[in-house]
Amino acid sequence: MLRPNHQELEGNDRYEGFCVDMLRELAEILKFKYRIHLVGDGVYGVSGANGTWTGMVGELMTRKADLAVAGLTITAEREKVIDFSKPFMTLGISIMYRVHISPKIIHQSQGDTQLCSWSAAGRSHFDTVEGDINTGVLAWQGLPLE
Repeated sequence: MLRPNHQELEGNDRYEGFCVDMLRELAEILKFKYRIHLVGDGVYGVSGANGTWTGMVGELMTRKADLAVAGLTITAEREKVIDFSKPFMTLGISIMYRVHISPKIIHQSQGDTQLCSWSAAGRSHFDTVEGDINTGVLAWQGLPLE
């Protein structure tokens, strides 16, 4: 986020990256001024005793910051104390396994036998089962046996 030559620069010009570009565009469209401030403890935000928070979440709660722009994971715990925009970037968690190992699982419930196949994305040396980092749910597909 800090430019390699940040010591030679001042103010917001010291920073670069996707979040900085997005903040610049938002400020231009919505006509507001901003000053980029790196959070003092260098963390996103972890809850502590008595409802206190560290990091960016803590600075928002104590009104030290008005806005935080970062690749911050949306969690239920954080949503209880701060509001989030719609995610502007989604990253996936993956499980990898060798291609020649079958990911098929036989599942039987209430007399119906199903073949559950994990949905896979990408084929090379590994197959990847994708999940959503925001929900933590792995996608799978239940197929009836014939």
